[in-house]
Amino acid sequence: MHKNIWILQTGEPLQIDDGFRPMRCINLSSELVKQGHKVTIWSSAFSHQTKMHRSKSFKVIEINKNLSINLIPSYGYKKNIGIARLFDHLLLAWNLRKALNKNSFSIPDIAFIGYPPIETAFVLGRWLEKRNVPYIVDLKDQWPHLFLEIFPTVLQPFLRIILFPYFLLGKKSLNMAKGFTSMSEGYINWMKKFSGESDKPFFIAPLTTRPLLPNQDIISTHQEIDWLSIHQIDPKFDNRFCFVGTFMSVFDFIPLRDAMRELNSLGYKYEVVLCGEGGYLPGVKKMMSEFDNVIFTGWINELQVKLIYKLSKASIIPYKNIENYKINIPNKVVDAFANGRPIIATLEGQIDKLCKEYNVGFSCFPGSNMSLSMAMIELLKNHTLCSQMQENARYLYDKRFSYEQVYSGLSEFIINKSS
Repeated sequence: MHKNIWILQTGEPLQIDDGFRPMRCINLSSELVKQGHKVTIWSSAFSHQTKMHRSKSFKVIEINKNLSINLIPSYGYKKNIGIARLFDHLLLAWNLRKALNKNSFSIPDIAFIGYPPIETAFVLGRWLEKRNVPYIVDLKDQWPHLFLEIFPTVLQPFLRIILFPYFLLGKKSLNMAKGFTSMSEGYINWMKKFSGESDKPFFIAPLTTRPLLPNQDIISTHQEIDWLSIHQIDPKFDNRFCFVGTFMSVFDFIPLRDAMRELNSLGYKYEVVLCGEGGYLPGVKKMMSEFDNVIFTGWINELQVKLIYKLSKASIIPYKNIENYKINIPNKVVDAFANGRPIIATLEGQIDKLCKEYNVGFSCFPGSNMSLSMAMIELLKNHTLCSQMQENARYLYDKRFSYEQVYSGLSEFIINKSS
């Protein structure tokens, strides 16, 4: 029986955006529509990726007979972390409440709510609870606890008092849910401890992507050839490492700089390609200005992402070793595996376990007996190990993170909880 399903997911690309890699919202809605269900996406009219407004007022966009998008206006922001973003989320929740109360919508059979933002999750969750509509929370970050980690431990008790409303709304949003999904079991365990909900069903749905098709030639168009030429990336040179992501405060590129100093002093011939935009990009560029074997490409599209992985030995993922990422399996890790590339990460916890269990790369954190420079040298010198890790990465993707497996399972979980 086909269902009427709502998806609330902010901060992600939508079907109306061009050039961005599909994430949870697009992938899940596409799978549900393919199965014949009717899907309504609720999202912000402000694009997190472009920092531009898709619309300045509430707007309904019909994609097809089974898919529509409701855009909720908000304030907008220039930086991913800051007061402006908090204000944006407050206004987004307020406008969501207004839209729900002002318009006559067909009541859904079930909803899938991205968390955070806390404010919108609570508003929609409360509205659904009053109408006896079940919903599932998709846990993406440790809000509001994540707010505390950037401050000294001695200040955190005082900040917890100031942020008490967020803790209250966050816990209430989780308590009202009928089930949970998240990227890793570590996140689910954290949620259970925070909310006190230990018995509700959950589904692990990593932030996966579609892999490169076997024998797919992505260096065949003039556009891609020109892109390589502009950035002086030689497709025949194979001693290359890459980073693909947004330059944010959660990354630390100092260990990479130090590793490159060591490799360069030893005479290794290699290059590092850093792809993406973000508020911390100028600082990273300044840090890396001493090297002539670092290439910055700026923002790249989905095809260029696959291309740079194909032309690299491994993906460097320099997360700071904070709790939010120790218990997580970030999409950057799964992206590397989907493209058959091992990782050089800096995280304890879940990622370190994957590296050791499946031999898909190195996790170089203090106390791990493996530095970033040692990992890079190992992959440059040992071609057999590099090839084996690349095979292992793709095997792990197929076994645990395949697109079809994740989204067919997630869709089934949602439909089963709607009854």
